[in-house]
Amino acid sequence: MAVTVLDALYNRRLTGKGRRLQVAMQDAIVHYMRTCLAMQARTGRPAQRRGGKSVGSNNPPFGLYPGKPGGLNDYVYITASRADPEHWKRLLKS
Repeated sequence: MAVTVLDALYNRRLTGKGRRLQVAMQDAIVHYMRTCLAMQARTGRPAQRRGGKSVGSNNPPFGLYPGKPGGLNDYVYITASRADPEHWKRLLKS
């Protein structure tokens, strides 16, 4: 998607016309499945289903957290990462 966005911006600069871009949710989430896909490629066996749990560790704030039930957020989940301390700070501000 990043390459598609860059291409659209480049073409807008050349032609002055914008473009509508779409990305499938499955394509967007493949990045988060990379460790399971790598495990399957290495072992030849399907990766175990883990839900919101990490393959490596479950140190907070890393994880998948459900939104508050009983409203518009019944099916909304937030994923948090410990890769960058700024991620957690920004999540707490929102």
